[in-house]
Amino acid sequence: MSVAQRRVRGARVYPTLARASFRRFATYRASMAAGALTNSVFGLARAAILTSAVAAGAGSATGYGTAQTVTYAWLSQALIAPIQVFQWPELALRVRSGEIAVDLTRPVDLQLSWLAMDLGRAAYSILPRGLPPLLIGAVITGLALPGAVLPYLLGAVSVLLAVVISFACRFLVSLAAFWVVEVRGVIGSYVTISNLLCGLIRQGAIEDRGHADAVLV
Repeated sequence: MSVAQRRVRGARVYPTLARASFRRFATYRASMAAGALTNSVFGLARAAILTSAVAAGAGSATGYGTAQTVTYAWLSQALIAPIQVFQWPELALRVRSGEIAVDLTRPVDLQLSWLAMDLGRAAYSILPRGLPPLLIGAVITGLALPGAVLPYLLGAVSVLLAVVISFACRFLVSLAAFWVVEVRGVIGSYVTISNLLCGLIRQGAIEDRGHADAVLV
């Protein structure tokens, strides 16, 4: 078998891993339902807080009106699971237990194989975890949705890039287990910083008669 043929056969492994990961997470339906309920409750709370903040100010929060602000709140909750904002330590635990040695001996790229599995996870979680908060938000508060097709296409590309970037960051954090015995502190620091930088914890200025009140949600 030539080198090119081996590469083609190796490339077929990653879609298979993605499908296997999709099926794996599809078995945890009760967990997905509970997660969707949690995201919806927090989405309602964040939407209410932000709406009150906008109403108490000059009618906008950092340029967002009420409709755009609540849409931001619901979207941020809907994308928590697909983007996997909160760190999962599975790879770090494999490093700590020594099982990573088995992964490194397999005839596939370690990072690409884990990325394929993470894409499968994200693809499944979009419907049971991402869609319910958006539907609830549309019914309760309404959503400010664009009328053109292009924003939805750009949004889909953005979500895909966000999943890949999130995976890359979590992959690096997990590899810290090669150098530290306990990774919970590293993971906790990463979650705190990433929540702030990704906008899940959002601080904006509500201007009212020449002075600003800070809002932290």
